[in-house]
Amino acid sequence: FLPPFSKLEFGAVTPKKNHLTINIAGLDINSDLMDKFLNYSPVSKILPTDLNPEKNQLMYFKGRFPFRVSKGFYGNRYVVVGDAAGLLRPFKGKGVNTSIITALSAAKTIMRNGISREAFKHHYRTSCHEIIADIPYGKVLRWMAIYISGSRLFESLIMLAKNNLLLRKALFNCISAHKPFRQIFKETLKPKLVLKFIQQLFK
Repeated sequence: FLPPFSKLEFGAVTPKKNHLTINIAGLDINSDLMDKFLNYSPVSKILPTDLNPEKNQLMYFKGRFPFRVSKGFYGNRYVVVGDAAGLLRPFKGKGVNTSIITALSAAKTIMRNGISREAFKHHYRTSCHEIIADIPYGKVLRWMAIYISGSRLFESLIMLAKNNLLLRKALFNCISAHKPFRQIFKETLKPKLVLKFIQQLFK
């Protein structure tokens, strides 16, 4: 969910085997914003009818999302993988996937090239290049999403996507992570599509 609330960038409701995991993210997040999110109409519609945030004993936990690559995610005789290294897709995450991919890369480096800083620099970091190179594009997408959501422009974007296959594919790939963000930008940011979006705003 991308609710138009100040400071709240996105929220998610994830069904588990016997419970729901509900996440919100942004700057200066607190329990009041979580309550506001739970009462947000599109969210409350999919929650169990007997869930009352004010009466049910909900367990709130505060955490942090990494949003950039760690400065020292490798060195002499040590290496860091996945979320802990900041090696994930901004805005989308895919933490489990990148943890597996980077752990395999680290293991291959150790087995084939050793555990020195130079080995990790020339082999492990190089193998993580695709993830690292995509981070700036993900950050741009993150700020675009914040602006569009805060400006209540998502409805116009969705309406345009209903009749535009290129935009539908872009939105799908942003969420599914089937393509790197840089490829999505290259395929989607066409003058004609931007013009159509502007026209949609004034309908």
